[in-house]
Amino acid sequence: MSDTQEPVVVTHRKWTRAGVAALSVVMGLAITVSLFTEYIEPWEVGVKKVKFLGKTGIQDTVAPSGTLVWQWPMRDEYIHVPIYIQKLEQSADPSEGSRQGRDDVTIPTSDGSQVYQDVTNLWRVVDGPTLVRQLGANPYAWENKVRQTSAQALIKALGPLTTQDFYNAAVRDSSAEVARNYMNNGFRDTGDEQQPGLSQFGIRIERTEMRRYNFIETIDNAIRQKVRKVQETALAQAEKAKNSQLAQVARVTAEGDADIAVERQRGESEAARIRAEGNSYLRKMQSEGDKLVQLAEAERKRLASDALQSTGANYAAMRKAELLEQVQGGVLSEPEELRALMESFSK
Repeated sequence: MSDTQEPVVVTHRKWTRAGVAALSVVMGLAITVSLFTEYIEPWEVGVKKVKFLGKTGIQDTVAPSGTLVWQWPMRDEYIHVPIYIQKLEQSADPSEGSRQGRDDVTIPTSDGSQVYQDVTNLWRVVDGPTLVRQLGANPYAWENKVRQTSAQALIKALGPLTTQDFYNAAVRDSSAEVARNYMNNGFRDTGDEQQPGLSQFGIRIERTEMRRYNFIETIDNAIRQKVRKVQETALAQAEKAKNSQLAQVARVTAEGDADIAVERQRGESEAARIRAEGNSYLRKMQSEGDKLVQLAEAERKRLASDALQSTGANYAAMRKAELLEQVQGGVLSEPEELRALMESFSK
């Protein structure tokens, strides 16, 4: 008996074709998306440039941040323009500046000297299409424009100052605000030529900070000596004023102590007088009280005596009446007989 074997159905080729087809679709979609769309990152806008067909050049409308926009391959191009605040540092220290080498601003002062000023500008793009039309799509060109305009505006705003004015922080800060206004709106340079502001290029300076400044060595030493002399003079005046105030305090303190002593003595004298008057008044009141007590005692004795006398007279009259009641038929002559009779009663 021979064994019979069932045929094996092979299906891997079918699945392979299906996988290749799906992969082709996915790749096709990916290529289509990459060719026909452009993603605009957050905090930036897309400035559209049309190279041919229709209205060519930079378009006025921009693609907003964080969006996926459609484009025609090879015909359209989106230029990514950041709209966040950027910082440009111009400094004498190469490690601090925004580019290699010394980048501070040399300012000729009104007294014929020079000051080397470090400055920081905070700037941003406010009109992407205007920026790209005027300065192109290279970010380095945008930064260089800000740097050049900043230097020219600082020379214009700080040029009228003297070297000593740079020590005054309030003057420097107000001049920095003037320079920022020049950067944004334009100004006339020393040759009376109108220089455009950055607003014409779609850029705005948000803040200008004046930082470190340096003088040429000779002027720097002269100013240091002058400032030191001014400080020494001010210190001497302060010491003099201090000593004057201390003397004034000592004088006022001495006068106060003297016034306190006089008032204390006056108070003690017044207290002694009041005590003496009080003692005299007390003695007087005691004397008058004693006199009143004596008078009252004499009056008491008088009243007691009067009372005794009045009682005896009443008693005698009663006895006399009794006697008269007992006398019958007799006649008493007054006053001798009656006095005799009363004496007999009183015995």
